[in-house]
Amino acid sequence: MANIRDVAKHSGFSCSTVSRAINNTGYVDENTRRIIMQTIEELDYKPSYTAQALSRKSSKTIGVIVSEIKNPFFSDLIDVIYERAQEAGYRVIISISSNMPEKECAAIDFMQRIYIDGIIIAPCGKNDGFLTTVNTPLVVVDRPVEQLPSVASDNYAGGRMVGEEFSRCNVKSVLCILGPSHFKTSFLRGKGLVDMLLAKGIPYTVLESNDEMSFSSEDLANHLRTGLYDGLFAWNGTIGANALKCMNTLGLRMPDDIQFITTDGSMLSDLLMVSPTMLIQDIKHLGESAVDMLVDIVQNKPLEQKHVLHPMYLRKQDTTQHSERRKKCEDGI
Repeated sequence: MANIRDVAKHSGFSCSTVSRAINNTGYVDENTRRIIMQTIEELDYKPSYTAQALSRKSSKTIGVIVSEIKNPFFSDLIDVIYERAQEAGYRVIISISSNMPEKECAAIDFMQRIYIDGIIIAPCGKNDGFLTTVNTPLVVVDRPVEQLPSVASDNYAGGRMVGEEFSRCNVKSVLCILGPSHFKTSFLRGKGLVDMLLAKGIPYTVLESNDEMSFSSEDLANHLRTGLYDGLFAWNGTIGANALKCMNTLGLRMPDDIQFITTDGSMLSDLLMVSPTMLIQDIKHLGESAVDMLVDIVQNKPLEQKHVLHPMYLRKQDTTQHSERRKKCEDGI
């Protein structure tokens, strides 16, 4: 395999001249550049990606670190980030932290060693102090860190919308499945919901899931068997899918026996032949905003906003029904 010394030898120019021609890091006259490029083609020389990054102090690459690729929210978000980064002329490297601080630190360290231009991260929530010391440009997505530039959904307002919908549906008591308290997404979504339920005088119980992908189905089933709840909220789509399976197993009908709202649960329609009422995040704008913000930081452009919040919206479907409509259905109207 040809190397830069072979190109220098065959073209008749020094290694430093060949390097400048390849990396566009200094003046090389057009005739010299033409000869070097022709030699590269003849020798089928492939420049070292790492060496180019070292020479330019830039790899034209963005790193993306998320907690869990199996979470449909993050897989969809990565798709958007990838497309937007390509449009901006950047490659993308993806790493998974599994919500473990040590994996998060290792991923950041690796990306810095290969001269990554910047990092978009959905942090695990246990490493915020470390993140503020990272020298590489960094944008936080989904789970804001106060000291760092961030892009997120307005989870508090989204939670309030869920509480308002339960109130309109005349729900008497709500079971809320939330994520671990150190997940700011779940915390803010839950706080908005609880604040609205308190304002409406609706009793509630909170179940905390073990992580963002799982919770105790047995614990949920035991709560639902009591018959105390006619409303159920799941803080993300994966938890929502498991909750729906649990309700189906128990023979609970929606919305007649229980009214159900989940978040980002579009996959549930295909899996379980039901279209749940959903709190929706604008994943496209989240991903695009994160890339645009990071590119501005990398290019030393001033940020219009350090913290960007995108609104959420509620898509009302099969698993909730307002009290007026329910009464008409019961009366056969």
